[in-house]
Amino acid sequence: MKTKFLKRVVWLMIPLLTIFTTNVWGDETFTRVTDLSQLSDGDVVILVNNAANGVSAYAMSTTQNTNNRGRTAVTISSSGTITLASGHSVQLLTLRINASGKYGFHTGSGYLTKSGSTSQNYLTTNSTAVGTAPSSNYAWTPSIASSGNTNKKVTLRNVGSTSFYLQYNSTGVFSSYKNTQGDPCIFKRNSVIAVTSVSVSPTSKAILVGETFDITATVLPDNASNKTINWSSSATSKATVSSGTVTGVAAGSATITATSAADGTKSASCSVTVYSVSIAVEDVDGNTLSGGSMPTASATGKTITASASANNYAFYQWQVVTASGMSVSSTSSASTTLTGTPTGNVSLKAVYRKPVTVTWYVNGNTYSAGTPTTAMAYGTHVTSLPTAPAPASYCGDVFVGWTDEEYSGNSAPTHLYKTASEFPNATGNQTFYAVFADYEN
Repeated sequence: MKTKFLKRVVWLMIPLLTIFTTNVWGDETFTRVTDLSQLSDGDVVILVNNAANGVSAYAMSTTQNTNNRGRTAVTISSSGTITLASGHSVQLLTLRINASGKYGFHTGSGYLTKSGSTSQNYLTTNSTAVGTAPSSNYAWTPSIASSGNTNKKVTLRNVGSTSFYLQYNSTGVFSSYKNTQGDPCIFKRNSVIAVTSVSVSPTSKAILVGETFDITATVLPDNASNKTINWSSSATSKATVSSGTVTGVAAGSATITATSAADGTKSASCSVTVYSVSIAVEDVDGNTLSGGSMPTASATGKTITASASANNYAFYQWQVVTASGMSVSSTSSASTTLTGTPTGNVSLKAVYRKPVTVTWYVNGNTYSAGTPTTAMAYGTHVTSLPTAPAPASYCGDVFVGWTDEEYSGNSAPTHLYKTASEFPNATGNQTFYAVFADYEN
């Protein structure tokens, strides 16, 4: 008698409660019911065809056909749970248990009902409020066979039309049948722990175009049922975000927002300011180098890169025009990084040394026989020598090499270069003179 009294007390209280049958928390998990004692009045459940763990199955969908309910695919995990993502089409049912222990399945607009004549396989939804006890054709007598029932399917016999059962037809619908189809399994929604807050770190950040950084979102409580975060940017033309990673796109500002997928009212934001890096390419005399095969320079975030050499222009150094809180790690490296935190747009110069000219002399006259190197980049050496010159007609001298000294022929030169690899790297324009030696027959 005490148990019956408690059931009546609970039943009288239920109409005062608001029971949600929609997926208000985003991802939700449902566990297979293996005993009717696991179910209580007010539980949220789904009906699934008789299927084992670890396989794909079909759950009753929100589609109400003329005389039956449609299905939608679900996956049962190896442990006997089903996870429904936000936006699913599975019909969530509020289970109502009347004083006699009969079940009613409420869709949110009414109970699943055996309708039509006593000879028709009809299952529709009536308009009875969830606070009304299930009875007659919208009440079902539940039972679970204790043996030969591996998947714990539940027999649901209609109270008003006792020859009909709520079952799944292999053609893909749920309806009322004269026990000729398959009994469904019941999966119960696990307790939902709501998200109470979302916070992010950092809450503000200044970056350069092309630079990335990560925002960490914290969802409380730690054991919230769904801790998934949806990311968004208020200005994707300035900064984008993917899974918390922010990338600067163009100078400007954007607000990056982390929003709980379970509860859209819980969110937090990071204010992002993006600054640009502009680079002018010039030679040491301040002349702009552009177009054609001239050297180039670019910046991606804090990484700055210039051509090591191009068109015989050799990289010399970086110069900071407008620092805005930034500095160059190595001014002499063509590829280097910026350090610091930007406070505004940054302006740099990539400075190049001009091409070095090479002049060849034989007996006081310029010489260009063959294809000798006549121009090259600073810091490099000649790669091609002139054709070996013939000795002067007034002597029997023999050509022996080149020197960078104004050689008079009266003494041996300090430097004598015979192959290209022996020539010095240029630190300015170079002049080389042919060297001859005297030999007697």
